[in-house]
Amino acid sequence: MKPQSVAEQMTDTVPASSNNTTALVLFRRQFEGPSLIHSDQAVSALLSAFELLTHRGNGSAAWASPFRDNALAFLLDSMSDAANLWGPEGELLYRNRAAEQLGAGRCDDTAVEELTMYGRRFERRTARCRYGGKDYVFEILRDLERRRSPIDQSAEAPAA
Repeated sequence: MKPQSVAEQMTDTVPASSNNTTALVLFRRQFEGPSLIHSDQAVSALLSAFELLTHRGNGSAAWASPFRDNALAFLLDSMSDAANLWGPEGELLYRNRAAEQLGAGRCDDTAVEELTMYGRRFERRTARCRYGGKDYVFEILRDLERRRSPIDQSAEAPAA
């Protein structure tokens, strides 16, 4: 079976406005069969990307193929939010650069919470994924102070 091109996979498109450079084009992939199969495929792809990243080096060779050619691995490693993957026994399997710098995280599946660390506020989200009969916990820590938009910050500033 020949893989579909991106154009063949897109449905329910929303045209992007020509005057808005940050507009998103939304699409949904059409899948045949039960969604559980595709959920397993998604978890498998995510775990494969994490596993690939555990072999990633440092410096200029860090993004040599195949690391650069795996879109999930690229996103996981380059995103500014801290991302941790916890294994079935609660062991830390992977931590992206932001999580390494933060040096925080824990293996529990509290869906969403706010917490304060190092004098900064964070939003912590987790997702429990089951694959191959084992449970994994994917954790994201987002710095709420860093994410404020310039509009939010100017609204809080005192008037001159």
